[in-house]
Amino acid sequence: MFGNEAKPGDLIKICGPNNHWAVYIGNGFVVHFGAPNSPSASSSGEVDGIVKKEKIQHVAGEYSWRVNNSYDEEYKPVSPDEIVKKACSLVGVSLTYHLTKYNSEHFATEMRYGKTESRLAYTRSLGFSVLCSRTYQARCKMLLSDEDK
Repeated sequence: MFGNEAKPGDLIKICGPNNHWAVYIGNGFVVHFGAPNSPSASSSGEVDGIVKKEKIQHVAGEYSWRVNNSYDEEYKPVSPDEIVKKACSLVGVSLTYHLTKYNSEHFATEMRYGKTESRLAYTRSLGFSVLCSRTYQARCKMLLSDEDK
């Protein structure tokens, strides 16, 4: 387990098969957002999600976690007190979860920076674009080769 130096307001990245993000609020607790009723974190549709306050050990389970404030290079974080206050005010609130539009990383970055960002969403949507592009190219090649016949 990493992250023993977490301070209130830090973003926590849980490193599992589906990376999960949370906001550290102190005393071993985090506030995080997820979709408990979703059959899979890879679901591409919108599902109901909920904001929870839990012990980091409970959220991370067997997976390692670490502080990841990597967006600090791009955005100025709001004060730690404001981050914690805002995150805690949303505990128990139901929000719409979507893997590429609003996931746990979007939630965490919104709390810290006031902006929703997700490298996972960008990577997934970029991957989808590449997949579509490759599918389109393959279809074009197939159509072109049919014209040669």
